[in-house]
Amino acid sequence: MNALQEMKENKTYEEWIQSLDLERGRGSPQGGSRSSEADWLHALRRKAYERFKTLGFPNRKSEAWKYLHLEPLLKTSFALPARQTELSAEKIQEIKKSFLASNENRLVFVNGRCRQDLSAAHLPEGSKLQNLGEALKNGDPILTAYLGRGIENETNAFTALNASNFQEGVYLSLAKDARVENPIELIFVAADSGSPLVFYPRIFVFLETGAQAEVVTHYLDLTRNVYFMNAAAEIYLGKNTKLRWTNVHLEGSGANSFLNTQCHLQEKSVFERAAFFHGGALTRDEVNVDFEAENASCALSGLAALSGNSQVFHHATVRHRAGHCTSRQVYKNILAGRAQAEFNSLVHVLRDAPQSNSEQLDKNLLLSDSARAYSRPQLRIDNDDVQCNHGATTGQLAKDELFYLQSRGLDKNLARQVLIFSFAQEVLDKILFLPLRRRLEQWAQATIQGMIKNGKANAYDPRP
Repeated sequence: MNALQEMKENKTYEEWIQSLDLERGRGSPQGGSRSSEADWLHALRRKAYERFKTLGFPNRKSEAWKYLHLEPLLKTSFALPARQTELSAEKIQEIKKSFLASNENRLVFVNGRCRQDLSAAHLPEGSKLQNLGEALKNGDPILTAYLGRGIENETNAFTALNASNFQEGVYLSLAKDARVENPIELIFVAADSGSPLVFYPRIFVFLETGAQAEVVTHYLDLTRNVYFMNAAAEIYLGKNTKLRWTNVHLEGSGANSFLNTQCHLQEKSVFERAAFFHGGALTRDEVNVDFEAENASCALSGLAALSGNSQVFHHATVRHRAGHCTSRQVYKNILAGRAQAEFNSLVHVLRDAPQSNSEQLDKNLLLSDSARAYSRPQLRIDNDDVQCNHGATTGQLAKDELFYLQSRGLDKNLARQVLIFSFAQEVLDKILFLPLRRRLEQWAQATIQGMIKNGKANAYDPRP
């Protein structure tokens, strides 16, 4: 019996399904009319919901969900957000603090709803940055051809739920040879609400041949309430394209965030992704990369600095379907209190992918006896002509290194701060846009100082 069947036996399951349905009065995946939507989109939602019912909620018998406790999430009855969340002037200023100074392209979402008054778009001719809900109404042919592609084979039940229930999100398409100099910023804000909320942001990105861009995604928590953000991103990179992607998660103790990113790479395309995590009750970050043509490359990295009872789960699957492709993974976790982190990664080199090159590395720094790290880098190789390696380390600060720094005049706390920041620096250095890197370095320094100074759970909260 899976978790879905178990939940069906009590009222909690029914409450959860009700909260997962589409907006009242617009029909639902289980049936009903959706006259405002195109037939293909309605069919996609139905296929997604049928896939969810087939998969059911995952349980801990599955290797991919072994260390993740879903029970508190499934026992919470969530509500859909209102069409517009009222924000005070102070809250709006807090959101604006996250804006990058040189940013010219931005979409802001509050409780899953797009705020046009805080958004802007100035892309090259032929390119688009707009609310996905509006793009769907306009019948964009790219969306018709690619959105939700392969949903009938989805293996993540929560991603299927997103495809079934999303209403708004991001639509970014770049025309052939388009270059966007400054980062495109996507901001998802959780704001105060009278009850626990669930929302389903969906991000769709399509780069035509030769296009290049950088995207920075912020997940901001301006509420102390419990919420569940179930997000999904689809990325399609054409020939000779390059996309840098940075996720920044600064969330509170009531935040439950699931994000599934799927990236498809064509010939000579490049995908670089870095993710940063602090706070949150439960965060699951899943990345799936498919090399669909030769000479493409991807680099995945992550840095989590967690205390209290925060949990983050890094999951990555990279499929080398074509030859001469390169993949790199570097994930690091700094854990204090009762924090937990998991790194679960699979690199699959298929038979028709000669001269594939892959590296996986996971490092964990434990600052307390009760912190836990689980590491599982995996290789599946069906071709002999490859270069693949993986590794993982978990430990505490080295006493000889601490002693060396103290012998040079640093007090113990400053010596610890230097060593911990050095541990994080490798991931921070992957951010090439200097204003963003400086901001993240300041975040890392402040977080590390707070963890050392307080030395206990919930030591430091860096949210605006």
